[in-house]
Amino acid sequence: MEKRRNRFFLFCPALVFIFLVISSDQNLKSAQGYIAHDRTLPDKKITFSVGPVKISTYNPVTITGLEYSTNFYFDVKNTSSKAVTLRMTSLTNIVNSLPNWVIHFFAYQPEALKINPGKVEVLEYLITNEGLGTTTLPFTFKVDETAEQKTMRLKIQSTQSPSLKDISNTAQVNITVQSSDRLPLANLEVNLFLFNGREGFRESTDSQGIARFLVPSVADIRKAFGPRPLPYRALDYYLVVEADGYELGYQDNITAKPDEPVNLEITLDPVQKPSYDLIGELTTSGPHGYFWLLPDQSFTRLAAVQGRHPPELKKPGHIIMTSNDGRKLWKLITNDECWGFDVVRDRVAAGCHDGSVYVTDLNGSLLLQFNCGGMNREVELNPTAKKIFTGPYMGEDAALLDITTGKAAWTYHGAQQWLRNSRFSPDGKSIVAGFSAGKLVMFSDGGKVLWDNYIGEFPMVLEMDKRHNVYAAGKNRELFSYDRKGNLRWRWRIPDHVVTAGSNNMSQDGSLIAFGTVGGMIYAFDQNGEIRWRRRLTQDAVLLGHNALDVTPDGKWIAAGTAGDTRSVLLYNNKGTLLWRQDFTDRRDPGQYDHNQTGAITVAISDDGSMIAAGFGDSVLRFFRRR
Repeated sequence: MEKRRNRFFLFCPALVFIFLVISSDQNLKSAQGYIAHDRTLPDKKITFSVGPVKISTYNPVTITGLEYSTNFYFDVKNTSSKAVTLRMTSLTNIVNSLPNWVIHFFAYQPEALKINPGKVEVLEYLITNEGLGTTTLPFTFKVDETAEQKTMRLKIQSTQSPSLKDISNTAQVNITVQSSDRLPLANLEVNLFLFNGREGFRESTDSQGIARFLVPSVADIRKAFGPRPLPYRALDYYLVVEADGYELGYQDNITAKPDEPVNLEITLDPVQKPSYDLIGELTTSGPHGYFWLLPDQSFTRLAAVQGRHPPELKKPGHIIMTSNDGRKLWKLITNDECWGFDVVRDRVAAGCHDGSVYVTDLNGSLLLQFNCGGMNREVELNPTAKKIFTGPYMGEDAALLDITTGKAAWTYHGAQQWLRNSRFSPDGKSIVAGFSAGKLVMFSDGGKVLWDNYIGEFPMVLEMDKRHNVYAAGKNRELFSYDRKGNLRWRWRIPDHVVTAGSNNMSQDGSLIAFGTVGGMIYAFDQNGEIRWRRRLTQDAVLLGHNALDVTPDGKWIAAGTAGDTRSVLLYNNKGTLLWRQDFTDRRDPGQYDHNQTGAITVAISDDGSMIAAGFGDSVLRFFRRR
């Protein structure tokens, strides 16, 4: 008897983002990996003109039941013999037009776009739904040279269909799972995921180790989207197999075709899982909880700072230093919560919501304190710990300061945006900064602007490798990589809102880049933009802790933590295998927190993976040692 097919759906809170990136038509499509239009479907493309600029798009834009967000595009062509400047006028009208099922709007582009004669540029937006509905958004375009202006109202609709269940199962995928000594593994659960990572199919292997799936073909899924171009590299399936005592089984790029069965063989290698003992626990007070936990170079001391997901409380917090077994060494009271935090060599720096910046040594002596003139959420120490990059600074967007004198070596005023993240190159010769409205700027250590680009919204994950390649991702739901000259190397669309990570997202050689999402996923890429694996954090987790991910320098171990209903500290290896998990409860009454402020909010792991530390939303620090 054929087993009943089990189609499953994984739910997590959705957030809504719109972003705008501008590129040439050819470059954008090759970098993005467009899926070609299906010309057999009804053509819904519309065209209008603003003076010499011809603008084309698809209307309406539909967020289907297969997506939690979608991208849409305007092709803009200069039909004249002279260069023109197309200006996207104030986006306030769009913001004011957003319905309640669209909770964020981000516009990420230069104020004006120069278009050469005969050239086509592409405006790209991303919209994410939190509910169902229909609205129209006014997009206003103006040509500077002719002063001609036109507003185009684009219909945006969020629907439940088509969903996975609306598409017929016309393709078959057979997965044979075996051990490394080629013995079939029976009664194992095999998950075949749709491209979005949250929906798919679940089957168990039979006595021969085979799991058989009937699924919609990739071609039928593409057809269900209609003719609009899509942002995904492919709509292929990927599979995940977890079995106790074995490494994670993973394979992607599974193209299911009608009447052409796909037969795959997955071999699971044995794995030994380590155990960790809780060797220290420090419970403190404060309304915020611990937001960052960072070790010194030897992992003998760890510094933590208090902060929380909004709403803001406008109450004092503290910086605390502990031993690696949880003994308090010193504590410094701060005037407000602090989201900016860094520990390099013998220096600790914090940037706080009241505008204060603190710099101490590892013994707690206050070396520098100043008010930067506005809410501060970013401080970054250079590799020698002699300089600090921060912003805003006295009316400027950012500044590089001498850590001893507090004097600015140079300042930057050009983004007119709030500094939210930054990273020095390993050699300290470059600094990349991410600003609130999605502008990425690369500086030399002397303050020269080397390049700038737009990624939609500020990067919550930001890394730079030894070749000065930059990797950035955040609420824009896309991982971007640029080379040292600012050229786009690659980009990869992620279904979920990426969460800020802890000490490091990347191995020292750049071969592993890992991050987690609001949707309870963890992804691992290599430096060339190839996905190594992706999986749910755990079967029951729906949210990575806000800063709860840390990769060891050799890329061998990944520590993570979950927030919300599950409050776990987790350890993975570089193959994506969950090696260790320990769960905790929140010591507060449920009415004292929401899902963003409970659980493991920040984690740190020693370079050799022997020690793990975690900071929790209820102001508890916990310390573990491998048995």
